[in-house]
Amino acid sequence: MVNYKHFQRIAGIILVLGLLAGVIPAGAQFTPLRGEAVSYQPSAISLTSHCCAAPGESREADHGPLSNSVGEGVGGEAALVGAQQAAPGFSPLRQQGLIPQTKLAPDPITAFAAVILPGVKTPPAHFGVYLGEGLLLTNWHPWTLDGREYTSEEPILSPSRHAPAYDADGVDDPGEQILKMADCSGIWTETAAADCLPFTWIEGAGAIFPAAGDTLDSAPVPIVSLLYASRHYDLALFAVDAQMVESRGVIPARLSAIPTGADHAVNAAELIADMQPILTPARLPTGTPALLPAVETYSLTGPWRVPSLAADVPNLPQGSPVFDAASSDLIGLVWRGSGSKTQPESWITPAAAWIPALFAVSDELNNNDLRAVLASANFAPLDGALTLDDPIAPELGNGGIDVLHYTLDLAFDLDQKTISGTAALRIRATIPQLNTFGLDAAGLEIEQVTVDGQDAPFIAKEQKMIIQIPAPLDYGAEFETVIRYRAQPQPITSRYMPYLHIGVFFDEGRVSMLNQPDGAHTWFPCNDHPSDRATYDFFVRVPADLAAVANGVPLDAINNDDGTYTHHWQMIDPMATYLVTIAIADYASIEEKTSGDVQITHYVYADRVEDGRVVFGYTSAALDMLQDLFGPYPYATYGHVVVPRVGMALETQAMTTMPDSLLDGTEEAAFGLMVHELAHQWVGNTVSLKNWVDIWLNEGFATYAEWLAREQRFGAESAWAARDFSERQLMTDQRTTPLAAPQPGEMFSAASYDKGAWLLHMLRGQIGDDEFIALLQQYAETFSTRPVDSADFWRLAEEVSGQDLGWFFEQWLLWGGIPRYTLYWSKGDVLLCADQPDLYRLDLPVRFIQTEFTHEDVILKVREAETRDSFPLSFLPGEVVVDPDQTVLAQVQIQPIETLPVGCAIPAAGN
Repeated sequence: MVNYKHFQRIAGIILVLGLLAGVIPAGAQFTPLRGEAVSYQPSAISLTSHCCAAPGESREADHGPLSNSVGEGVGGEAALVGAQQAAPGFSPLRQQGLIPQTKLAPDPITAFAAVILPGVKTPPAHFGVYLGEGLLLTNWHPWTLDGREYTSEEPILSPSRHAPAYDADGVDDPGEQILKMADCSGIWTETAAADCLPFTWIEGAGAIFPAAGDTLDSAPVPIVSLLYASRHYDLALFAVDAQMVESRGVIPARLSAIPTGADHAVNAAELIADMQPILTPARLPTGTPALLPAVETYSLTGPWRVPSLAADVPNLPQGSPVFDAASSDLIGLVWRGSGSKTQPESWITPAAAWIPALFAVSDELNNNDLRAVLASANFAPLDGALTLDDPIAPELGNGGIDVLHYTLDLAFDLDQKTISGTAALRIRATIPQLNTFGLDAAGLEIEQVTVDGQDAPFIAKEQKMIIQIPAPLDYGAEFETVIRYRAQPQPITSRYMPYLHIGVFFDEGRVSMLNQPDGAHTWFPCNDHPSDRATYDFFVRVPADLAAVANGVPLDAINNDDGTYTHHWQMIDPMATYLVTIAIADYASIEEKTSGDVQITHYVYADRVEDGRVVFGYTSAALDMLQDLFGPYPYATYGHVVVPRVGMALETQAMTTMPDSLLDGTEEAAFGLMVHELAHQWVGNTVSLKNWVDIWLNEGFATYAEWLAREQRFGAESAWAARDFSERQLMTDQRTTPLAAPQPGEMFSAASYDKGAWLLHMLRGQIGDDEFIALLQQYAETFSTRPVDSADFWRLAEEVSGQDLGWFFEQWLLWGGIPRYTLYWSKGDVLLCADQPDLYRLDLPVRFIQTEFTHEDVILKVREAETRDSFPLSFLPGEVVVDPDQTVLAQVQIQPIETLPVGCAIPAAGN
């Protein structure tokens, strides 16, 4: 987003809004845009479709099969929009007979495995289940360092000590790194030389099968390797010798992705005296998992949020498999039993929630054994969720799909201020048996929807549309949906940007748009979340006397012989929806090339070409500077397009949208804004966010890049002035939430820009210039293909620097506000008193000054709320200046005094 300092200067405007209670209320009556009303009913079995409840609360499914009444059986009729005729059978799947009716599986208890750890002679405490094909499934948390603290309210801080996910693909990612290292009493050691942590037990561990007659004296089946682990689902998948297992008479368990209904009867495996295996009857009270445990305070690395169901039998063993009482299929795994510190119940990770992850892993590893297990699993048609569980924006985005490409074929009527045409989306299914899927769409008049050429029933209401697929699709299947629609889009006030309108703007023969963060779905149906990037083709029909500019490369302009032209643009690099732009005006182009052959084209109004040449003449120099920071420019083209919006600039991908007022700006103002938005092409566009909560990674990086470029082009004083102004902004900022956890209305507050930039500035001072530049370039390269979050950057900073930076990121990323102090001084004696309860660790520069040419610099090491020190000086100082070179973010009131106070008045928490 535009650096707000250039245009808005909005101090203290923070609109704090609660998370939405739900995107679409269960049972809401939807009125389609044509046709009769369609009833939109929740499904009791739609486990993967949930949204927006408070953490720790059970959430009912948001949507299920499209039906016209609750409980309607086969043969019922529903007036579904887009259907050629009344479509029968859109009723709960169990009543339709769509859930496979399978024969009862063999007694599943033979697949019950006890994990035997090397050197441990006591009865086993960890269990799992044999899936067949040499695959053993159990819990993840006994095997990793952060798993050791799985139920702790204060987990180990540094993400470098955490393995959020692991797959044995040979890529040196955080999961693989965590298995190479161990933290023994705070000393980071190679695992091969360590014996202090649970994950070192993988070497030499094995499994026995009590129902097959194994005892503690039996030779265990060795665990060959770890294939997959997930902190989110608390799963670990191990490879074992299939022949050794099945020669003992073990019959593999069959996976089931059929979600449970309310009060579902299950059997859980456990051991009683003398290693006797039994199946204990239990009931699961709901088919919708809650995220447990509840999260009351923000923490980057915990507490854990596992989609779970509660069983009515407490203290089931860790890793115990849970089987459907009717079919004996495996439907879950116990992740917390009697060892829980906060919950005595037994919590179940449901297979319906984590089987899609196993499909993704089978692709990642190209593992035929896992594919064979999944091919034999029991599935029902599943509905894509209407959320991606973004912590700050749960109503944005949709699960079960990955949009690969958008083709937008649109006509703009500038007189009527309307848009009409089609959006064709090529989509990949990311859950098995995808039955329905959602898209974000607001204010669109949907006329027709097809899926792979067939008319598809749909409903559209408020911010969402849900589309029924003619036949459920397998995981990984690709399909095309074409949506014909009309719209008269109006600018909106987003709850994430309460001080600036976003969306589409029609201005006296010109069109422009600002989509960040949630404006895109006000003018085309999309998966409106930064984590789902796609390629684009734009076909934009406009009057012949105007030109249309979009992202990417212009391919041709087609004369329609009716006074209009259709301009075809193509973006071949994946792009988030908020970065899409279409601008329409009487544009003329200005072209240049950089030394690296990047094609640069600027689009300005026909009567402002010379002004455009001057203002944008610094683009090549700015690009060269940023390549020194972040590495090679990531796209083949770049440029700017000016639009008639005051206070609006956006890093739209490879074609930055700029306010036309910039054409009248000074070189320094234009250059700073140009660098800020250009930096986003690396940090924000190529490196995209997992969730909006980490927006500081975009805005803080771009702001700091702007500071560095100012220093290089205009001198140190320009950069100093920018940091000074930024620090003053933060001193008056009323935001109290951590940088990594804004409220919705705080996403684009001063902290996201200024505190984020200061964090990077201080990190550079902590790790050194060479390591810092290496970090920036590795960040831009490592995360160009996968979304990033704050923990990823923290982890990478520790990897590149070789330092444990837990203390640094904790205070600057996870604490709200900035440190505030009062400094009392008398001659060379100082007393620094904290004005806040948080105990920051700072190396605070202090300059004692006698005259303009006589001064002495010292470092005051701040570690406590009260810091006292005495510095021998060769002169009697007349003035003290704190941090003259702007290296530390802190507000320090300086108080000369004859005699230092005996001590400080320590502020109470909350003051």
